[in-house]
Amino acid sequence: MLDPMKPTLAHLHDALLGFVGTLATILGAVASWQEHLEWGLRITSLIVGIAVGAATIWSLTKRVK
Repeated sequence: MLDPMKPTLAHLHDALLGFVGTLATILGAVASWQEHLEWGLRITSLIVGIAVGAATIWSLTKRVK
């Protein structure tokens, strides 16, 4: 007699289908928001670049004095 608590190939198949379904949903959400994510990353990198430039200028002017 089969033990219902013992993992079988059917349980593995169900778990794999659940994983694939969840992954497909996440990928669909990321694909639909891709343009917004790219825009956000560009703005963030611009802000970081400006901050690094300002810190570099501040460091160079502080050294001269």
